[in-house]
Amino acid sequence: MPDDPTDILAKLPTDEVWGVGRRPPLKLRAERIFTAKDLRDAPDDLVRSVGGVTLLRTATELRGISCNQDRDYNADPDSVSCSRSLYGYTVTFPEPTDATNVMVRAIHEQIGSLFVKGAKYRKSGIVFFGLEKVGSAFQADLFAPAEKREKSKLYEAIDALNAKLGKGKVFSAAEGVGKPAWAMKRSKLSKRATTNWDELLTVR
Repeated sequence: MPDDPTDILAKLPTDEVWGVGRRPPLKLRAERIFTAKDLRDAPDDLVRSVGGVTLLRTATELRGISCNQDRDYNADPDSVSCSRSLYGYTVTFPEPTDATNVMVRAIHEQIGSLFVKGAKYRKSGIVFFGLEKVGSAFQADLFAPAEKREKSKLYEAIDALNAKLGKGKVFSAAEGVGKPAWAMKRSKLSKRATTNWDELLTVR
């Protein structure tokens, strides 16, 4: 873009501006905002009343003021989750750990608090937050004995076996033995009339 993109913005309809969406242009036209230039020059309170904070950020970007910070997609995640939607609870570990058995035991002790008599449970989930790299500093208990923090040798061996033999070959007994893997509900699945002989359409 040139130093002064006014001429370009004056020829660009608002519905072609990234971040405006489909519905706001109708409201913008009612306020006589037809082009990206009009949106750029409109008062903040008017822009916010039409499209909220998101549209205001777009207008601010058109003024040459960056509102979106660059994100480092290679950075380590702060949290990781596998959710099936359920009531929440929080388990806090006294110190960082990568031992699955320690996590399972701590979670198992809290499962009872999730139970509500008469409620039908269909989904569950778990979220780990405050993730750290092995060896990073953490606030320890002042009165607890000092322990050297190392990656568990047991789980190093388990990870190596699963890498060699296949994912899930070695697992915690708490996961269940001989149980089928989780599968989505498919009671509303459409018939496979073009790929399955048993589900061909019947014409009468």
